[in-house]
Amino acid sequence: MSTVKSVAVGVELTGRGTTVALVDRHGKVRHRLHAMTLRGRPAIATIEPSLRAIDTMLSHAVAEGFKVGGLGVCVPGTIDFDRRRPLLLPTLPSLNDFPLCDFLEARYHLPVQLRIDVDAALLGEHRFGAGKGVNRLLFLTLNAVVGVSLVVDGQLERTAQQYVGHISHMLVSESRML
Repeated sequence: MSTVKSVAVGVELTGRGTTVALVDRHGKVRHRLHAMTLRGRPAIATIEPSLRAIDTMLSHAVAEGFKVGGLGVCVPGTIDFDRRRPLLLPTLPSLNDFPLCDFLEARYHLPVQLRIDVDAALLGEHRFGAGKGVNRLLFLTLNAVVGVSLVVDGQLERTAQQYVGHISHMLVSESRML
C-alpha cells in the first residue's frame, strides 16, 4: 500500500519578487524558488515569471510523488474576500481588482486561497513557529510596507472591514526597504 504525501504550493507575491514553496502538512519546506515580479506591466505580464515558478514547483511535486492539495497565495495589501481578488496592492497596482484566484484555479485546476501577506506569516508562526500553541499572538512586519495581524483565542482576528487596526500595508517607501 503506497502512502501519497500531501503538499501545498505557497506563493508570496511582492513588488520585489515572488517566492514559491512546496510545503508539507507539517510546515516543512520541500522546495523553494524565487522569481522576478515585473512591475509596471499588465497583471498577467506582472505575474508571468511567478507562473513559470509555480509550473516548476508543480513538476517537482509530481516527480517526487507528492499530491498537491492547492495553492496558497499571499499579497501585500488589501483583499476583496468575497470576490477573492486583491483590492489595493500599493507595490503591485496592476493586480488591483485582478481576479487572481479565478485565474489561478482555471490555469492549475487546484483550489486557491488568497491571504494578506502579514496574515499568512502570522498563521505560519501560529501553526508551526514561535507562536505554536498560544491563544493570543500579534504579528508586525516592517518592510516596504507596515503590516499587522492578530490571533485572539487561537483564531485570526477580523474586524467588520476584514483587517486588524489598518496600519496594515501603509506604504512607507516604494524606492527602498526600511
